Amino acid sequence: MKENEHMVSLISGERLSENPQINVVSNGKLYYVTLGNVASEVENRKKLWEGLSLIANDNLSWLVMKDFNCIVDPLESMDCKPHKGLEDFRNWIANCHVEDVGYIGFIYTWTTGRKFKRLDMVLLNPGCVDRFSSVNVRRLARTGSDHTPLKVDCGRFSEKPKSSFRVQNMWILHEGFMQIVVED
Repeated sequence: MKENEHMVSLISGERLSENPQINVVSNGKLYYVTLGNVASEVENRKKLWEGLSLIANDNLSWLVMKDFNCIVDPLESMDCKPHKGLEDFRNWIANCHVEDVGYIGFIYTWTTGRKFKRLDMVLLNPGCVDRFSSVNVRRLARTGSDHTPLKVDCGRFSEKPKSSFRVQNMWILHEGFMQIVVED
């Protein structure tokens, strides 16, 4: 494959039947993109999250863009009902080492006219975060659906992964800092 060539393939398997997996090869690097929606029943959601957990890997670049049919925080819903599956969803996010990209625009992505919730979101694992300069999600105008379409902009591709090392001021201010540096 030549530089600046891109190849996209759609994978569908028994475990991922409701989670289409798109593999993107760009400049020789492989990226996984998972799309779709998650069942509204709690038990079915758990099965799908288990299937998605099988492909979660910190060494791969993985972007997940879905209607999760679940919220992460009670503030993402305009109703006073208990939220089934909220803790399970939070645990799945933590176990898969993915993080919410956030959004630009109105917080809620789904409505019935009287109820509003943020059900649709984009999650990235560290491998994907390290490869792109900035990732943002913008809400587009809703037309003919109860869900708001999302536009993902990944910014510029970075050949070298960003370093996760950061110097903390408290280290430099520690009285034994220079001695430890000299010894090591």
